[in-house]
Amino acid sequence: MKRPPYIVIGTVIASHGLRGAVVVYPETDFPERFATGAKMYLGDGDEQLTVRQSRPYKRDRLLVEFEEILSRDRAEKMRRRVLTIEGSAAATLDENSNYIFELEGMDVVTDEGERLGQLKQVLVTGANDVYVVAGPGGEILLPAIREVILQVDVPGQRMVVHLLPGLR
Repeated sequence: MKRPPYIVIGTVIASHGLRGAVVVYPETDFPERFATGAKMYLGDGDEQLTVRQSRPYKRDRLLVEFEEILSRDRAEKMRRRVLTIEGSAAATLDENSNYIFELEGMDVVTDEGERLGQLKQVLVTGANDVYVVAGPGGEILLPAIREVILQVDVPGQRMVVHLLPGLR
């Protein structure tokens, strides 16, 4: 599957302080994306940014300062915007791991050959991800665990699942 031109690594939640810092909700498994000197973009390549410094903030956020953002007014304009990297800069994942963009849109079928629909969304939870599959029978939520997800064919855009009791 072809990688998209830009991949989201975080979302700006709010401005912080008077010198242009922003609160970011990270959406990457690679925290080094926010290390000092790291480069990223605001939106789909709208503006390149360089991390001056970052640190954990509250429970699951980061407080990030960028070289290019020096005022609260400028930081406030970033609210609700995504931070991205070029798709070509995405890290190579382990054999049994996939990026969300590789999964969304896949056809989902059971191990008995029944078509359930298309994977519309991946919900990232604390324990395991949950796949939202939309089909003719409505939405089905599938836990991303080995007992349920049997096969993921990224090039073929097809996922084979086993429906445990209670998943319908």
